[in-house]
Amino acid sequence: MPPDFVLPMIGGCGNCGEMSGAAARLLRRAGVQASIHAVDYEGRRAFTLVGAKLRQALDDVGLTDYHGCWVVDAWAGIVCPATRYGDTFLSKRNTWAERGKMILHGEQWINAK
Repeated sequence: MPPDFVLPMIGGCGNCGEMSGAAARLLRRAGVQASIHAVDYEGRRAFTLVGAKLRQALDDVGLTDYHGCWVVDAWAGIVCPATRYGDTFLSKRNTWAERGKMILHGEQWINAK
């Protein structure tokens, strides 16, 4: 049985994993090729990757060679070409930090930057 990505969001919550799963599921229902992309092996950061990465693409973190793919990051409110995601996410985090936004990391609140 696939995980229920929507249930946590009904209660007004949802981390990047649940939100990327919900986005991927909605995109696939619309006939779009979409998958959950984890930035690290511990699953601390995830988003939805739209399109198929090229076989020769090696930059699985910065996505600088993921030409033709898009990122839908529902948690961060970002939709952009995959090759621009790293800079776009960093800019978003800097804006959050300037506004004093905190992010729950494990059991600890940390500055968004």
